[in-house]
Amino acid sequence: MGPAFSGGLANGPVELSTRGWGATLTPVRVEIQPIGIEVDVAEGESLIEAAARQGYSWPSVCGGEGVCSTCAVDVVQVEEPLDGPTPAETETLRMLPRWHDGDDSLRLACQLRPTPGLVVRKIGVRKASP
Repeated sequence: MGPAFSGGLANGPVELSTRGWGATLTPVRVEIQPIGIEVDVAEGESLIEAAARQGYSWPSVCGGEGVCSTCAVDVVQVEEPLDGPTPAETETLRMLPRWHDGDDSLRLACQLRPTPGLVVRKIGVRKASP
């Protein structure tokens, strides 16, 4: 297995102030199966970035560039529609046989910007080593 993302040790919900406006943004909570964890994803942050920030290692080879497909997840459930994959993400997903079979539940964690109620499945996510 290739390199994995690992990040900071901040655990729990985060609140971010918007620049100059004084408002608070509420992160989106995402459930990751089968490990059974939840991560809070800030606005504009990818799922893999949020997991790393909260101390989880995520399988990846390209370092989040969206070109290897190692971080691909199965979208199990979503309450609000996700934005569709970008052309670059689509190009990478086309390398996977499931994509050609019409499986649109496959997304790249390094490119995915979650919406509320998102549940994904990814084997290999684990607590990062200190």
